[in-house]
Amino acid sequence: MNTATLLLVFILGAINAAYAGLDENLAKALHAKCIEETGADEERIPNALKGEFPDDPKFKCYIKCITVNFGAMAEDGKVTFTDDIKKQLPDDIAEPISKMVNTCKNKLKSEDVCERAYELHKCVYDIDPTKYFLF
Repeated sequence: MNTATLLLVFILGAINAAYAGLDENLAKALHAKCIEETGADEERIPNALKGEFPDDPKFKCYIKCITVNFGAMAEDGKVTFTDDIKKQLPDDIAEPISKMVNTCKNKLKSEDVCERAYELHKCVYDIDPTKYFLF
């Protein structure tokens, strides 16, 4: 990956983390950990913010890694979006995100945890792209 692309990924991640009211250091750490664990192509991650979710196992497992480590999903694929998770988000998006996740968790079909996380993120994006974030 070239330096410009890598810089773009980190800038978009920081912007999304800032928008979401998340700690930028936490976002960077989770991103680095999940890239290393999954081998996902960093160039694909910013595209999710535009609704482009590639049908790629590594990308799906990156989303699972982020979602599990953020605490919104258990290792077994059960959605665990609790009030503690809501408190990590700014007031203006906490409730809408919570409602979207609760709507989407009942639509998940796959038994595969990476696929479930991917389905969850796609569903949330489809409901309201303006509130979706990924780092």
